[in-house]
Amino acid sequence: GYLGTHKPADRVTRIAWASDVHWPHEDSRVWLAFLRWLADTEIDELILGGDILDLESCSSHGGVARPALLLEEVDYANDRLDEVQEYHRGKITFLEGNHEERLSRAIVAGVPTLHGAIDLPRLLRFDERGITWRKYGDIIKRGKLGFSHGWWCPKYAAQKHLEHCGAIVFGHTHRVRTASKRDGLGEVKHAFGMPTMERDPG
Repeated sequence: GYLGTHKPADRVTRIAWASDVHWPHEDSRVWLAFLRWLADTEIDELILGGDILDLESCSSHGGVARPALLLEEVDYANDRLDEVQEYHRGKITFLEGNHEERLSRAIVAGVPTLHGAIDLPRLLRFDERGITWRKYGDIIKRGKLGFSHGWWCPKYAAQKHLEHCGAIVFGHTHRVRTASKRDGLGEVKHAFGMPTMERDPG
């Protein structure tokens, strides 16, 4: 989790972030600690920053002897979202990651006529839940800070995100990454790469 703040007018807005959970492959101890933290922390918005679901069922990479079924992954994700909303009753924004995007890529590659008819916002009942969905690649701005799933995975991913996006929180790399720079006006901007909640496969 990440807790950031910004001050839009006369009050500070508190924002929590979680990304790269990879349901159903999350580290159960880390996930439970995150839920407890949500319960104990007053926040205005929770941003789920992508790769919250693994969507192994839609992967084109192969290598899994018995891949999960999409229905299994969706049922599991709905149960976890029920948990999240039990502990946090405020605003939730869900940023699509490259793993969530697997579903639309699989449909376009396999049965393109189904494109738009089957999607995660419907399967996860986002309208009913009041969750806002943002597509992969979007950057949402909260004050001077941006939030996005992220794109780059090299050693200097934070520097690259900072150069291309400005002050930003991102996931995707599964590692803590940070970078800072001072702009022409002397203001210091930062990029923060956040770690995964996925359990160690080893």
